[in-house]
Amino acid sequence: MRALAAILFLLACGGQQAGRPEDVLAEFLEHMERSRNEESALKDAYALLDDAARAELAERAQSMKSLSGGEQEPWQMLVPGQFRIRVTPAGRGGMRARVHGHEALVTVTGTRGQVLQVPMVWQRHGWRVLLKLPLMPRADAFGSVRP
Repeated sequence: MRALAAILFLLACGGQQAGRPEDVLAEFLEHMERSRNEESALKDAYALLDDAARAELAERAQSMKSLSGGEQEPWQMLVPGQFRIRVTPAGRGGMRARVHGHEALVTVTGTRGQVLQVPMVWQRHGWRVLLKLPLMPRADAFGSVRP
């Protein structure tokens, strides 16, 4: 909860300039925190992910649909409340971005000196969180599962 309060503080005090990588990361984390109580927040968080992560989540949703027969949306593959940072950002300067062309690295500095780095990428007219998803086992034509 303290991490969420710090993120909201950063958004309120940081001028919230559209297009800054650190603002997009803070917004993504806020949506993921809110998703614990509000499923629609997952859709908002999904919109801030990079294209590769969105494609992978769409593929997983399609696999779930074929396995269960139920309708699954790609954002429903995100686990509510799961993408929390374990660092409480240190005030206004708690998130800083280094931008190199279409890539950025947001450094989150915690109140206790902890440091977390989050990669971002410029896609679809805005910064997106570069989310590396673990590989899912897939079944081959004979039903054997492979990584």
